[in-house]
Amino acid sequence: QYPDIKFSMQELESPAIREMLAEGRLDIGICEIGSDSSFRIIPLLRDEIFAIVPPDHPLSRHSRVTIRELAEYPFISFAIGETSLNSPGWPEMMLKQAVRLNIAYSCKDNLTVFKIVSLHLGLSVSSLLIMSNYDSDVVPLHFDPPIFRTIGILHRQDEKMLPAAQAFIKCLQEHIKSTHAAKE
Repeated sequence: QYPDIKFSMQELESPAIREMLAEGRLDIGICEIGSDSSFRIIPLLRDEIFAIVPPDHPLSRHSRVTIRELAEYPFISFAIGETSLNSPGWPEMMLKQAVRLNIAYSCKDNLTVFKIVSLHLGLSVSSLLIMSNYDSDVVPLHFDPPIFRTIGILHRQDEKMLPAAQAFIKCLQEHIKSTHAAKE
């Protein structure tokens, strides 16, 4: 649709995206968004977060679980930055709960987390968006109360958005709208 537009895409973690945007090394970033007022925010979609457990785990018979229930079992964390069991990973930062999770493993790859959970080595969390990309032997359980994250586009407040970035965002929004409409 836009044959003269060229762009470069990098896969990074949300903190690295924010840092590179702040430094002017990226024009836009797509990541989980919060209430970060240092960037212009364009929400794209709401993504539900689920607990994931092996099919024969005692919690798998429940339709909903609480974060407190997860804390009773070994937990597989998604590492952010350098892998470390001492620093909070994605679920701990996102859940923002007073409950301390029993972190048994920390890794960076979704497929690895699904495999570790399927081997009964712990429980974890995942989002609907992530789970839709993998065939896995895990059972997703809704949280009580439900937990969502928002995926969106970040752009520096002090910069005019380039036409190429505007065109990319328009294409992305149209794709998400058509994909969401097809699922309903």
